[in-house]
Amino acid sequence: MLQKTLDGYKGKTKLILENSAGAGEIIGDDLSELSEIIKGTNSKAIAGICLDTQHSFASGYDWRDFKKTLTKIDKEIGLENIKLFHANDSLTECGSNKDRHAHIGEGLIGENAFKNIAAFAKKNEIDMILETKHEKVTKDIELLKSFREK
Repeated sequence: MLQKTLDGYKGKTKLILENSAGAGEIIGDDLSELSEIIKGTNSKAIAGICLDTQHSFASGYDWRDFKKTLTKIDKEIGLENIKLFHANDSLTECGSNKDRHAHIGEGLIGENAFKNIAAFAKKNEIDMILETKHEKVTKDIELLKSFREK
């Protein structure tokens, strides 16, 4: 279906696919599935992925073991395909398949993991977007900016 949609596309806007938390029978909780979609469509209209930190954590990518998780992501889809981060901590355990966002450092991924994620994003010039609730979003932004400055 995606291939059919992209056939003949000549625009400049690029599509970014987002990973899912894996609840139910959803495609994209395993990054290798997104890799297959990107390769299978064979379209230059797909730029890469938006990697949601909470969704990936809920799907079993444990950001607390940063090196291991980065190695797994690189093997499955390639680090160069990460074009954007949705930065969200997680209210649910790693592998829970539940989409429950938390403020940065207030969930189970934790502040230390976000220090590594933010440093990686800065080094690779990857933007980060928060999807946390508004009452503390300013604090989340300040935290992520402070992590990127170190």
